[in-house]
Amino acid sequence: MQILLNGLCGRMGRTTADLCKHGFCGMEIVCGVDKDPRPEDFDVPCYPSLAAVAVEFDCIVDFSAAGATAELLDFATARARPLVLATTGQSQKDRRAILRAAKEIPIFFAPNFSIGAALLTTLAVAAAKAMPDADIEIVETHRKDKADAPSGTALAIADALCKAARPHAAVAANGCKKRPGDIGVHALRLGQTVGTHEIRIANADECILLSHTAQNRTLFAKGALTAAAFLAGKAAGLYTMRDLVPNQNDLCR
Repeated sequence: MQILLNGLCGRMGRTTADLCKHGFCGMEIVCGVDKDPRPEDFDVPCYPSLAAVAVEFDCIVDFSAAGATAELLDFATARARPLVLATTGQSQKDRRAILRAAKEIPIFFAPNFSIGAALLTTLAVAAAKAMPDADIEIVETHRKDKADAPSGTALAIADALCKAARPHAAVAANGCKKRPGDIGVHALRLGQTVGTHEIRIANADECILLSHTAQNRTLFAKGALTAAAFLAGKAAGLYTMRDLVPNQNDLCR
């Protein structure tokens, strides 16, 4: 599959391009887009904007910034190409635009492309259902220059817990006043931490601690490329890690 990589010159873009050089999932980067292009660093064209793209491609993988989402959706729908959105921090307006675009093209959108993080959510929901009166707190830690806080992953976990196990709860982020039953979400920004998410579910008698730590950024690049492979031949729609997890082993054999 031939990939247009949006955000090629960034940290995740470079990691993804390096994986493709080594043949991961049979993917090939045919061009990149970056607002600060450095074509001398790559052996494929690197364009300063989506409008400048002059090569054909099969799928778009985005590792840029949330502010680019609206333009990227317009570009992907105009080209009728699948899109993997691996960027977090989108506004509610952007999220509504993602839903509209997914009626025209296949879009894979997830706050975290780690299989382990997806399993963490599943385990947390099971524990919260088994302990309906327990308090729930989520703490996430990332590098000090991460733009969004709390992380998209922490908010997605909290949302999943509310929908599945706490229908009347709200999410209290970053020290906001918490009512009984609400789910607290806290963000720490320290050094160059890749990403850790901890969920504490506790009642008067016991506490369950669930934790996931990303050891390196390569796992997110692998997840995004696996998602691109998953989208091949898919109908228009919005796909998530819940769709991907059962199929990962088959996609990349």
